Amino acid sequence: MTESEEKLIRTELRSFLDEAMRLTAMPAKRKRQLLGLYLIADRLPADGEWTERELNEALLALHTFGDPATIRRTLIDLSVLERDAYGRRYTVKEKPCLEEFLRRGLN
Repeated sequence: MTESEEKLIRTELRSFLDEAMRLTAMPAKRKRQLLGLYLIADRLPADGEWTERELNEALLALHTFGDPATIRRTLIDLSVLERDAYGRRYTVKEKPCLEEFLRRGLN
């Protein structure tokens, strides 16, 4: 994440972030939701592979409202994460730049 992206996210999500920059609630507005999801996606290791339980634990560490399933599913829908054919293993498919991430989510 670039400095300008982080500044934008801090500004737009100031009432949705704690001191550790964890998302504290899912914003109602779609653009703000995407900014929060981008923040979470950016913090996932690009070379990681997880079981569903492991991924949920990683996602829980990045937000405080306790809904890793919605975050996981949305990141799959945005082509950031992919799941194997059996739904047992998850990997980072791609880490797009913020502009591309927003384009995918707003279309």
